[in-house]
Amino acid sequence: MKKYVYVVRGKEVKFMFPKSGVTKDPNGFLWYLGRPILGISDPSEKERIIKLIREDKIDQIPNEYFTRFGKNPNGLWVGTDEEWKRHPVKIEMDRREKERVMEYIKRTTIYLSTRGWGDLPPVEWVGDITRPDEEILYECKGLLKSASDVDDPCQTDAEILEKIKKARDRYEEKVARVKEDEEIDALGVTVKVLSSGKIPSGEEGCFDYYAVVEVTDNETEKTLKFECRNILDAGYVIRLVEKETPGGKYPMGIGVRKNKRYLWRYYDYDKKEYVTQEMTDFESRAYRYLCKRPPIYSGVNM
Repeated sequence: MKKYVYVVRGKEVKFMFPKSGVTKDPNGFLWYLGRPILGISDPSEKERIIKLIREDKIDQIPNEYFTRFGKNPNGLWVGTDEEWKRHPVKIEMDRREKERVMEYIKRTTIYLSTRGWGDLPPVEWVGDITRPDEEILYECKGLLKSASDVDDPCQTDAEILEKIKKARDRYEEKVARVKEDEEIDALGVTVKVLSSGKIPSGEEGCFDYYAVVEVTDNETEKTLKFECRNILDAGYVIRLVEKETPGGKYPMGIGVRKNKRYLWRYYDYDKKEYVTQEMTDFESRAYRYLCKRPPIYSGVNM
């Protein structure tokens, strides 16, 4: 996942620099690809500084124009991806985007009837599905009554209310998907599929499906390797490859959730019994991501 350094003035993002090209000198000043990241608001002064840079006289640029991470006297704020997520401007941008998405999915179409056996556009109600049923019902009946050549004009209130209910169910499914996406984004991980395929399950013509993935913590850039498998007659399981356990490395430990805790369950060959070990924070976030966004088919395998 590509990382960035954000430069903000007031409520506006001025620049997004790839983090790989940003360096810091002994004074803590930030540079991008050999050029200083400067904060200058006066147009005439900006022209003077640009001329100094072109003439390779960077040592003559006043220190007040240089920037460090965080808030700067020149009015710029500079931060990494993780710091940007907590910045008020980013929080407000996310809030507005969420409002836009929620308003968009509220706008729903309810198909009421064909017209002229398909020769004319259908009668449809379009509007905010979160409004009361009574209001939507009244408007639907008005549309059926006012439109010409309606093929099914005499619909009962119960029939129209059933259509409203189905439309609202579709809306609620969309809301649930938006919330799930937010939960997944909050886990702060990125997944890369290293390999995938199928292997014989032991029964003729039947297979287990698998994917080996690398999960990266977006903040620390640490990585873990997992195998996700859909086992014949058993279902979808996730294991951490070469998980270090108190008894040594047991690669077949399988993730489980118990009483809101996330655990690795594996067979201890010394104790000759199944034991559990609590997942680390990173492991649990990776496990939850792979549960919600399986890299393979995770349905019934029979």
